[in-house]
Amino acid sequence: MKNIKQILLNTAYGIKAKLSIYLLFFLSVYPLFGQDVAYFLSRKPTTPSNADFKASLISHAKLFIGQAYEAGTLDGKETESLVINLNGMDCITFVEYALAMESCPDEACISSEILNMRYRNGQLTDYSSRLHYLSEWLFQLLSKGAYSQILGDSEHCFEPELSFMSTHSNFYPELKNNPAMIKAIASAEAEFNAKKIGFPYFSRASFKHADLRHGDILAFKSKTKGLDFDHVGFAIKDGNQMKLLHASLEKKQVIISKETVFDYLNRVKKYDGVVVIR
Repeated sequence: MKNIKQILLNTAYGIKAKLSIYLLFFLSVYPLFGQDVAYFLSRKPTTPSNADFKASLISHAKLFIGQAYEAGTLDGKETESLVINLNGMDCITFVEYALAMESCPDEACISSEILNMRYRNGQLTDYSSRLHYLSEWLFQLLSKGAYSQILGDSEHCFEPELSFMSTHSNFYPELKNNPAMIKAIASAEAEFNAKKIGFPYFSRASFKHADLRHGDILAFKSKTKGLDFDHVGFAIKDGNQMKLLHASLEKKQVIISKETVFDYLNRVKKYDGVVVIR
């Protein structure tokens, strides 16, 4: 016959084990204790009705400082669907979430805004309908008028020749062993290339902080053949310096850089220059 002490001890272990199971379940359903769209909406800063759009945007973008950098949150699904994951984001989804949070009062609006930014003409059909290249994403954003100007020096301009995805299909789970989808992506690349969209940019030698304003979108030009840009973020004024507010792969989270944009551009050698969108 078990003594009372042993029974109580076994009971305590059993309760502890059950609590651990319940906690793991809770965390799986409510990542980071439920920091979902509603959570961030509840933290929206109050801005005057006459506030400058870019200042308001940066205030909303700051909501995500400290959130984890996570690549591939949109990928690996059996069927393409609208994914909104505010607990983990890469550089482009961070910019999308900031823009949507600034302009939207509720979850339905945010879903609609992200759909219209992320998919070609706002139409989600399959994997190929997503704007995978930043140049096409920027072109669609500019067509809507919130940002209307691409800045660069007079000597530097490039027309993207997109081909990386269709020629490196093994890098993308949705393209592996899927000739039909590779063909669809190649078709989308060719269609955009045919538009001959020119992106003026600043080289390292020509770039200076006087070219930047608080809230500008900064797109860092790639040296890789078949790609257009490697990274994107916001210019943010910090005292007398211009810094970068971005989802940083290096720091594994959304941060305001300690270094200036000039120093960042010159330190990261894979970049070939920067496009400023205003």
